Amino acid sequence: MKLAWLHILIIRSACKVALSVPQSGWRHLSGWFLPGVGLVAACCLLQISCSRNPNTNSAPNKTTKEAEAGKTNLPDAFTATLAIGSGGGFTGGTVRYIIPPDGKVTRIRTKVPQDTTVLKQLSEKELTTLQHDALKLRLNQMSFRFPGNLYYFIEYSDKDLTNTITWGDRNNPVPPDVQDFYNRAMTLIIGEE
Repeated sequence: MKLAWLHILIIRSACKVALSVPQSGWRHLSGWFLPGVGLVAACCLLQISCSRNPNTNSAPNKTTKEAEAGKTNLPDAFTATLAIGSGGGFTGGTVRYIIPPDGKVTRIRTKVPQDTTVLKQLSEKELTTLQHDALKLRLNQMSFRFPGNLYYFIEYSDKDLTNTITWGDRNNPVPPDVQDFYNRAMTLIIGEE
């Protein structure tokens, strides 16, 4: 209904403009003014006629229980795989923790002792929280690549997209919310050390 009032104000303003134009300028003005008024009037009528749901006869803009509960537009089922870890230093090795959509965490070490080990199964709640936080931080889009001799990384992979955030350079610290995400994820995977 607010939009209908906006349309009415636009029409009233356009009418005032039309009335202030001298008679000789009316022909030029009528070429765009009348179709414009017709278009605004049609939009106004369409807004009013579409403002009620024909199936429920309810008014528009009613909040749903999900909206009231603070539900976001994030997907219910995730298909992304997260990988977090660290590497570099004297050995140049890496330790990578893979977190696939099923929540089965795997550790991959590339230097001695080189191994691949399934560490644990994340609960559905832990996995969902981690994945929601990754999307809220936009880890799938963030561009941050400042590795140092020792570096840390978060990799987000989904379908045809892979994005890696890498940091360790003291002159270019990672954003605090990304560091916090990394710390929480590592605590979730390997616990407090």
